[in-house]
Amino acid sequence: MEFPAIVGLIYVAIGAAIFAHPRLPLTPHDFHWRRQIDVFRSNFRDVMIWPLALYLLVAERR
Repeated sequence: MEFPAIVGLIYVAIGAAIFAHPRLPLTPHDFHWRRQIDVFRSNFRDVMIWPLALYLLVAERR
């Protein structure tokens, strides 16, 4: 039972590592703890569907 939970956490961790950052241009206030909820909300979809978001990001650069 713990294997699916571990796989799920790894999946979310990879998505967060790739997509959970503020959009450019960065400001000093982006890294304040009160601003982080806005960053989380704006990137939540990309974090949860990171394989598709990564594919679209790479396809956009071509």
